[in-house]
Amino acid sequence: MTGIRPTIVLVTTHAALGRVYERHLERFAKVVLVPEIAEFERQALRLHASLLVVDVGSVGGDDDVVSSIRKLRKQPTTKALHIVVFAARASSDFVSALHGVGTDDIILTPHSTPRDIAERLHNMILL
Repeated sequence: MTGIRPTIVLVTTHAALGRVYERHLERFAKVVLVPEIAEFERQALRLHASLLVVDVGSVGGDDDVVSSIRKLRKQPTTKALHIVVFAARASSDFVSALHGVGTDDIILTPHSTPRDIAERLHNMILL
């Protein structure tokens, strides 16, 4: 990897969660925390993110997440962005909807440690 670290944008309103992931991801990526997807959209060009991680618990309902990702996939500046969704739980309909709008990965957070999640995100950036 070159001297330039990729940027991961984490959409979350949970400060503690944000700090945990900042600590686990900082060795290979710059982590930027934003409280809502709309804030990411406003800053997308400036941030040059490699990966967007959306914490479902911070964004709203399942439909809000799906429609936000659908909107991002239609924009030329974010169309090729890797998008990962963190969820405490997810119904099969929600998972299907996420895949249908182009989500690259869905991570069920209760089943993974922050270190495991960081490694998974790191591998995704390397692809």
